[in-house]
Formats: sequence, C-alpha cells, structure tokens
Amino acid sequence: MAESSKNPVVTWWRTFNCYPPEYNRAIHGPYDPRINYACKDKGILDVKLNELPSWLMRRRFTPSAMAGVMSRHFYRSCHHHFIAVRSRSNMFFTVLLITAAMGYVFQLHTMSHHRRYKYHW
Repeated sequence: MAESSKNPVVTWWRTFNCYPPEYNRAIHGPYDPRINYACKDKGILDVKLNELPSWLMRRRFTPSAMAGVMSRHFYRSCHHHFIAVRSRSNMFFTVLLITAAMGYVFQLHTMSHHRRYKYHW
C-alpha cells in the first residue's frame, strides 16, 4: 500500500475523488456539491474596476478549480430546475432546446447553398 502512494499517477488520480480542501465536516455538515466552501468574497458584479486586478489574483485558475466551478453550476442548475418537486417540464424543454440548437449548428453547411442571391447565372 505504501508503494502505490509513491506512484505519481495514483497520487494524481486520488485528487479527483476528494472533497475540496476548504470543506470541514464539523463546521459545514453533510457535503453539498452545490456550495463553494472557500472563503466568501465579493461577486464579480460587486467589484469596482480598480479592485478587479486584486480580485482576479485571489482566484484559482487551475484545471481542477475550473472543473469545480462547472460541477457546482451543474449541480445548482439541476437542483433548481430538474430535481425540484414542481419542476414540471423544464427538463423536456431544455433537452428539446439543446437538440434544436445542435441540429441547427450541424446543418449550417447545407444552408449555405440555399442563400438568396441577386443574380443567378
């Protein structure tokens, strides 16, 4: 067991399946993937222009931090729209909208042949 912990691949792989380092079970209670357990800071809309560089320097731009941001957004949107008690048909319309948008993007190359031109030779 001690040999596997020295392996850098195993050490790297274990970082993906851990709680964030700011999470403390005694303080925060059960883990909720929707919550950012880091220190509270101003939102981007509350930052003034002269404070923007220092605000950006306090952020982490590592791949794991970006994955955490996307994961929190996914869980938060699922909780508010899809898993709610009265979610109605939000999931259906979201899937329908994404399917229609992807179909439009995939058909753009065929639509370029159907443009209207002033002169047809």
